[in-house]
Amino acid sequence: MERNDKIRFKDLSEGYMKEVAKLEAQMEAADLKPKSKMSQRPKDTVMRDQSHSLSNIHATKVKRVDAKQLLDVCQLLKLRLQVNEIPPNDIANLFFKSSRLDQEVSIIELKSKFDALGVPAKKGGLLARYLIEPLNQAEIVYNENAKLTQSEIILVLKDLIGDYKLYI
Repeated sequence: MERNDKIRFKDLSEGYMKEVAKLEAQMEAADLKPKSKMSQRPKDTVMRDQSHSLSNIHATKVKRVDAKQLLDVCQLLKLRLQVNEIPPNDIANLFFKSSRLDQEVSIIELKSKFDALGVPAKKGGLLARYLIEPLNQAEIVYNENAKLTQSEIILVLKDLIGDYKLYI
């Protein structure tokens, strides 16, 4: 299943869960009870990770990180790349030791990589979120365990940092 299909399915599922919760609240407010067992919502028989789901009452919706918030971090990363003489097409070498670009990395893991590069913790967290969270949504259900492949992260990072030159 492609990433876009997963996102669409998750959004549909969360929309369904919101509607069910709203209908249940309306029924409770009207002091109505379901007439039969068939009208009740089926219970999940499989434990699911709902840390990113809206049905999780502890889930926090946050605004998408804007690239404008990361201008100073981008300058810092460009300087690190230039100082380490890493050409633009080898940018992955600064962040990932593994050559497996299909390996997934979480927001938490990226934050620690940025910490090691001297990026301030708050800005490193924003950068990690920007690189991993979907670019097409204004609000995100925050999940520090959200993951993306190294290759997808590098593509977004290259676009964010832009062109730079090495002065050797």
